[in-house]
Amino acid sequence: MISSVLTKKFERNFNRLGQIILNFLYQDDDDCQEGDFYILLDEVARLRAMVEINYRKHLGIEKYKEYLEQLHFLDNQIRQKIAMVNFRNSVRQSYEDEYPDYGYNDEYTESRGRSRW
Repeated sequence: MISSVLTKKFERNFNRLGQIILNFLYQDDDDCQEGDFYILLDEVARLRAMVEINYRKHLGIEKYKEYLEQLHFLDNQIRQKIAMVNFRNSVRQSYEDEYPDYGYNDEYTESRGRSRW
């Protein structure tokens, strides 16, 4: 009885957190802020701590390991996205340092005379 209630509770929390993480993972990198991802990492850590403290006692070792693997997967996905955003920001910063007259996202406009057409 207790294990079925805990299973439903974990699945509900995991699915909610998974949807939030997926929304953040698939949004544009320009809209990403590193602090948002650290909040998600804290949520994954909170859910992992809940599993380790409460669920370990009442669930079998197989279910317990399965839950920890799922949380580890989410944690890795968030950390990969953080690395990609940091890399993109460092590339942008180095580009702006090297070419200060040109904006990173500005459209390239060519100043020419009138076209013949």
